[in-house]
Amino acid sequence: MNIQSILVDGNLLWDVLLKRYGSMESMGFIWKLISLGGLKGYVTDVSIEEIWRNAYRLKGREIADKLVYSLLKVLECIPVERSVIRKACSLNLRFAAAVNVLCGLELQVDGILTSNPLDFCQSEFQGMSILTPDLFIFKHLERSFGDLSVNKTSCAVTREEDRVLVAAGGRQYGQSVWCLEQLKVCCGVKEPSATVVVQTAESETLRATATGNGPIDAAYKAIKKSFEQCAVPEHQLVYTSTQATTADSEVSVMILLQAGDSLFPGRGFHTDTVWAYVLAYIDAVDYMICCLPR
Repeated sequence: MNIQSILVDGNLLWDVLLKRYGSMESMGFIWKLISLGGLKGYVTDVSIEEIWRNAYRLKGREIADKLVYSLLKVLECIPVERSVIRKACSLNLRFAAAVNVLCGLELQVDGILTSNPLDFCQSEFQGMSILTPDLFIFKHLERSFGDLSVNKTSCAVTREEDRVLVAAGGRQYGQSVWCLEQLKVCCGVKEPSATVVVQTAESETLRATATGNGPIDAAYKAIKKSFEQCAVPEHQLVYTSTQATTADSEVSVMILLQAGDSLFPGRGFHTDTVWAYVLAYIDAVDYMICCLPR
């Protein structure tokens, strides 16, 4: 699914502004994608007005004005016609959701971004995709890999002339210059710990141990710590997604790393989720080194 434009639900924006939304990292990635021009974002004037009223009630007019101004610097505001308001009142949906559906169909956007997909479940209209931020990013990463489905060549989302691009990196999945030789995770009464041993292309061995909130978090910190021993650019993890068809099937993990203004996807497969996670991380770092200018 090639998503090029979305209409953002006002409820999602308000949840994010209050920092009470559960997937702030996912929304942060989407917001950056819109800001850089890789995704067209819309919002209705009905949503903007509701956000202004809520902010005015909580913080006063000055804060409300600044808040709306900052939103409209990124999102294009769509005026809602009276005919749309009348039709929205007749639909079996929450009023704001009905307005979004009607405006989305008129704009022919690729989807509506919301934190409450159940608000749209009774929509009698077909062909309108309802996306949460996490689902959007999953489809975005899936398309990045899907566009390169034959060789799974590495790619990076980066900024060039105020646009977000997917740039080929020239490596195939499974042909990483790094080799994960050992991954050991210990869980028990104490805080979980993980030890990783990675071999570089120059046959140098990188070993690191770290603790975390869980086995995956410990493994992430350990593999990141090991890469700090060599010339890997400074980066941070901004998104993860895990899929498995059955309990004993291979787990597919997709992650997204950010280095500067660039975003690098990675993918790993293994019957053990922690192993798949670390392999995905190595895959993303490999893409990063291949794509970034030297």
